Amino acid sequence: MSIVLPAVGIAFAAFCVWLAVRIINRRERWAKWTLAAAIGTPALYVASFGPACWVSSRMNTESEAPVISIVYRPLTWTFAEAQWVNAPVPTKSEVALRNYASLLAKQGWIWMAIGDRDLVTGDDSFGPWEWMWSPPGPPPIALDPDDTSESN
Repeated sequence: MSIVLPAVGIAFAAFCVWLAVRIINRRERWAKWTLAAAIGTPALYVASFGPACWVSSRMNTESEAPVISIVYRPLTWTFAEAQWVNAPVPTKSEVALRNYASLLAKQGWIWMAIGDRDLVTGDDSFGPWEWMWSPPGPPPIALDPDDTSESN
């Protein structure tokens, strides 16, 4: 995967340069529309991230949240970037996308990493990020299963 993404990026850049040459040298109308679609489609994908989060949070159902998490998984990979490089602070892109998602979202809806701690090594392994409702306030207190004392 580490070589596929840069290769796709280089191919996309080469395609855009080829289209720009067709537009400048031959003034072909189809090349203008193709270039507009090639650049506009990813821009619309990123721009639709916030409104999709806002609408799903306002519908008061959690059934749409997994769909949002799957459709926008490539954008949420930027959230995990800080975890991959063990950075103590989130990246600027993570902060920007999280703020954009929660700008008009209903209170309590957040992007949360679903993770687990490896009991053998103690390492945290984070899975995909999920758009979910989290009740405001501190997390619930876990009860100790060994506590047999009774309070009256």
